[in-house]
Amino acid sequence: MTRGQRIVLLIGVIVLGVAQASCARVESHYLLPPLAAADPAFLPTLEAYTSPASDGNTVDLLLNGDQIFPAALAAIRSAQTTITYAQYFYEEGAIGLEVAEALAERCRAGVRAHILLDGFGTLYIPAEYREAMKRAGCEVSTFRPLSPMVLLSPFGFGTSNNRSHRRILVVDGRVGFTGGVGVRPKWLGDGRKDGR
Repeated sequence: MTRGQRIVLLIGVIVLGVAQASCARVESHYLLPPLAAADPAFLPTLEAYTSPASDGNTVDLLLNGDQIFPAALAAIRSAQTTITYAQYFYEEGAIGLEVAEALAERCRAGVRAHILLDGFGTLYIPAEYREAMKRAGCEVSTFRPLSPMVLLSPFGFGTSNNRSHRRILVVDGRVGFTGGVGVRPKWLGDGRKDGR
């Protein structure tokens, strides 16, 4: 290695070290102030971090797959104009096939569906599910697709967790689902059995 190459390497290491050190001290902007729901500042603070609240909305708490999947499938099957769906975990199984078929059916009926699947969390989704949705007219995209070069590259080290952990379903801009469930057999049932 020549002297010039060593100097460039040293400068690069210093720049990376300074960049990493400066990012490590950045305060999280996700920290909400401690407020009780009865506090007058609660609703304005919630709106500042999300979107304006409006009257006439309802919220249903769905617990485990026994409640979540039937409600989500019913919403998908009732879609008239649009479906927006972002999912982190999606893999092979009866529920995965049922969701893919329901989305594909609505796309064949003329509903516009925009589906975003994470490249890592959907490693085990069968290609047939994606292809069925695409053939039906659904727009299916992958967030940060994985490739062997990225996984094996020293520059790709640690990037596999820069994922879209979103689990969101919005039907016709009026009915929305969010939470921690993935389309995976382990989320089926009542959540009271080992492995569920």
